Amino acid sequence: MTKAAEQRRKSLIFHLTERLGNVLRPFENKYMGGYTEWMMAPIQKAAENPKATEDRRNGAKRRLSNENLLRFGFMQEAAEGYAVKFAKLVSKVADVVDSLEGLKVETIRNNGMELEFLISNYEIEVHARAIFVNGAIKAPHYRFITTTRRK
Repeated sequence: MTKAAEQRRKSLIFHLTERLGNVLRPFENKYMGGYTEWMMAPIQKAAENPKATEDRRNGAKRRLSNENLLRFGFMQEAAEGYAVKFAKLVSKVADVVDSLEGLKVETIRNNGMELEFLISNYEIEVHARAIFVNGAIKAPHYRFITTTRRK
């Protein structure tokens, strides 16, 4: 890859990161909050459970004595995981949308659990969805799904 091509790709990735980050910010916040609450629930439950051993209750209460720090740690875990998947999404889009010329990012639908958006330029459309799953059995998680079409 030439230096000029490398510079164009860096610029494209920078702009895609900024634009997609703005579109996905509410989704990211929802995921991070859901993950943090899911991780806090068993600790809070253990601290209040009269059937748990005294050691277990006291251990949970000690952890909760630094609740803000604990929440911050869980938020960092969520942010790190999100950043990795987000970087993969940006890279995947940059592989097919090779120019900033005519680049548009539009939100199609956001129902809270699914965010659908379109990334396009004069030649390509990338239809993308971010799907959030928040259940009782498994930790909150999400998936980015993309479909690429030539115009």
